[in-house]
Amino acid sequence: MIVLLLGGCAGLLVLLVRMRHWAIRVACGASVVALAMLTGAAEVNDHYGYYTSWAPLINDLTGNQRAIGLTGGTVRVGSHQVRAGTVEQIALPGRRSKINRHGLIYLPPQYNDPKFSHVRFPVVELLHGSPGKPSNWVVVLKIAKIADILISRHLMGPVVLVMPSINQGRHFQECVNGRGAADDTYLATDVPTDVRTRFRVSQVPAEWGIAGYSSGGYCAANLSLRHRSAYGAAAILDGYYRASDGPAARALGDDPRAMAANSPLEIAQRLPAGTQPLPAFWITAGTGAYGDYLSAREFIAALKNLEQVSFVVEQGAGHNYYAWSAALPSMLAWMWQQLAPPALRTSFPIIGPPVSVQVPPLLPPRPTPTG
Repeated sequence: MIVLLLGGCAGLLVLLVRMRHWAIRVACGASVVALAMLTGAAEVNDHYGYYTSWAPLINDLTGNQRAIGLTGGTVRVGSHQVRAGTVEQIALPGRRSKINRHGLIYLPPQYNDPKFSHVRFPVVELLHGSPGKPSNWVVVLKIAKIADILISRHLMGPVVLVMPSINQGRHFQECVNGRGAADDTYLATDVPTDVRTRFRVSQVPAEWGIAGYSSGGYCAANLSLRHRSAYGAAAILDGYYRASDGPAARALGDDPRAMAANSPLEIAQRLPAGTQPLPAFWITAGTGAYGDYLSAREFIAALKNLEQVSFVVEQGAGHNYYAWSAALPSMLAWMWQQLAPPALRTSFPIIGPPVSVQVPPLLPPRPTPTG
């Protein structure tokens, strides 16, 4: 693909030199710029492996919501069928932020089980990357099936998963209150309020978690430290920890004070020892994406005077869906241990940590580039 794009650029450059009509030259020049940008994007994708075909990229950029089609029933685990949860598309209007978006919610099989009709379930708010959309969690990362398998094997208990959108149209807002929208308020205040009002979930902040991958990982780190009393746990998969290291800087207008207030690394460095409340942290990074690995180590060092951090190093893993999918079973099981209330632990005992969970695989990852 990259070779074809480079060839197209070269051909248009030849036309640009040979053609004399000004309109054709302008059109060729614009096409060269567009192809050059597309080539650069393709090289980034080839390195990180975000997209394996054109369809998911087009859907993410246009905001098309692919049908999920998960409405309970059963899922196959090896030669067995196990009970499945449901995934629903829901409206998540923001009363305080004035943001109105749609998202997804996963309800575990026990949500509609009469034996659990008195239970208010713990919740994990899941934040996708940029570009991206909520369905990436279900369609690409298959988190609903992973949760079904873990619950069926009593490797974790029933939990509700909420997947809001973190994008304002095609603008990457990165979960901050910036020039484009009040996403911090929307995700940390409005979304939990909406879900608590409409679903049988915990009203206790310590029983709510937040997690994300890539830009969503930055969001999870930032929101959990800016709203320390709102979350009991946070999980970051290949996130970044300074606003200046990602799209958050632009969303904040490159304002130094705003970026300092929305940089998880700087927030952690400013917190005094003994700060409470403070969410528990689970962090993963792959050595194949060495920048992510070093950033994670730096963030963990900033937290060391505050609490112990669970750090999972994925040897050779890159910044891509393959790595994140492999990390999800451990992340979800850890979340359950942080968030589950005592009564639910008693009624749904856990037998141990997940060693291996087999789900429909993603396409095989490419070898990690060395250049």
